[in-house]
Amino acid sequence: DQPAQEPLDTTVVRFVINILTNVLKLVLVFIVATLMGFESSSFVAIAALASFAIGWSMRELIQDLANGIMIIALRPYVVGDSVEFQIHEGNVLGVVLEIELLSTILDTGYGAHVIV
Repeated sequence: DQPAQEPLDTTVVRFVINILTNVLKLVLVFIVATLMGFESSSFVAIAALASFAIGWSMRELIQDLANGIMIIALRPYVVGDSVEFQIHEGNVLGVVLEIELLSTILDTGYGAHVIV
């Protein structure tokens, strides 16, 4: 007898697929740049400087990214849960369709998807 396998959490699976897709895109850009004749050390130095400049200008976005990681790690809600969010226009009630690093997508049941 084998122990029953626990199904994979949809939220974690989507998160891992999203991360792997972006990492593979970055690797592809690096390979193409190397094939075009860019030296890897120059490419890394430019990428580091650009990362610093972008990071400094996008502090709020980085904070949202950290919040997204915390939501995925702590799982206060998962895909399929009914949740209520308080936003500027009032409260939004819906079913979680997808949890991304920067947002959560809800189905309100009225034919509309809300990104929170």
